[in-house]
Amino acid sequence: MGVVKTKNVPVLRFSEFSDPWMMDRIDNFVKRVSNPVTVEPNTFYREIGVRSHGKGIFHKEPVTGKSLGNKRVFWVHPKAFVVNIVFGWEQAVALTTATEEGFIASHRFPMFVPIGKKSDLDFLLLFFLRKRGKYLLELASPGGAGRNKTLGQSEFAQLEVTLPALAEQKKIAAFLAVVEKKLDALRRQGEQLHAYKRGVMQKIFSQELRFNADDGSGFPDWEEHEFEQIVFRVADKIDINKSDVLLPCIELDSLESGTGRLLTSYDCSTQVSIKGKFKAGDVLFGKLRPYLRKYHQPSFQGACSSEIWVLRGTGITQKFLYYLVQTNRFDGGVNQFV
Repeated sequence: MGVVKTKNVPVLRFSEFSDPWMMDRIDNFVKRVSNPVTVEPNTFYREIGVRSHGKGIFHKEPVTGKSLGNKRVFWVHPKAFVVNIVFGWEQAVALTTATEEGFIASHRFPMFVPIGKKSDLDFLLLFFLRKRGKYLLELASPGGAGRNKTLGQSEFAQLEVTLPALAEQKKIAAFLAVVEKKLDALRRQGEQLHAYKRGVMQKIFSQELRFNADDGSGFPDWEEHEFEQIVFRVADKIDINKSDVLLPCIELDSLESGTGRLLTSYDCSTQVSIKGKFKAGDVLFGKLRPYLRKYHQPSFQGACSSEIWVLRGTGITQKFLYYLVQTNRFDGGVNQFV
């Protein structure tokens, strides 16, 4: 199939571009590059790997040619689009750079470069990190789950992608690179703020840092209590199959480690097991692998996994409890409480 014109152009577009976007097969605008390595038994080599979800390339430890055995390996092209065929369906795609020059890759990491001036690799990577790109990678990865869903290279070559002209591809990729750089800076700033908050909390709960009342007088000394004396675990349950109430459901993977953020919730109608029940303001704490520090204080009522404690204070406020479960001291004792 040749190039096909399409009206599938973005609503938001740079004003200097007006040409229609074109639908084309992958193998019409990129080609595979393959430079086999003649492996020497006593020479050391370093392989690359590609992480899922667009998390980039990582470098493996050096190994001797002898340890590679009969494994087919290829020199890494320093500017190529690379895909991990085992986890392509999980968006294990990346771009190689000059940093990878001299590295090797197995046959599971095919590399592609542009044909002529038809495509920009930065734009191509951005495309495959979108939902549409993920769908196409899944389409080219027939089979069951996990390692059975290997990307078929013939199927990949036949995928059809909608592309603007090269100049517009470059403009889009450059613009989004600037946006991503700013997002990275904000993420780092957020991480620093979380670290600062956690450090202050440790000082407060260890009583290294104390506050005074508004009149300048000191607060009374803290009292020691058993956790069970001031907090109880809510045992309310809900059988999703027998309930007519539609509640949002929080699973362990709904909670982001170390931040208290709720990443997502699920429709209870899609669940089958008996769940815990919580109210707005309760404190949720993931009891499975507690070192992951998964906690949250919901502003709504709902259901949650049996792997999550629902905690409610009796002698302390809910907000104090929410900060208490984030402390090192709680981490140290929580394994005895599980």
